Amino acid sequence: MLGELDGKFVVDAAAGEEHTVVVSQIRKDGKPISELVYACGNNLKGQLGINRCSHLNDFTLVEDVSEMYDS
Repeated sequence: MLGELDGKFVVDAAAGEEHTVVVSQIRKDGKPISELVYACGNNLKGQLGINRCSHLNDFTLVEDVSEMYDS
């Protein structure tokens, strides 16, 4: 079960002991139309940039960063 990443193409990922961040694309006719950043893991001090502090088991859109990757 992919949840937030379902139907998206992951183009980059970074994983560490306590966090995972991926960049994914939404594609139409094989061409990228937008890129989105998702994160999960330890976020007890707001490290993931999702405007709340809680541990994340599932990937969550990092909206503030995703807007920077608009294709």
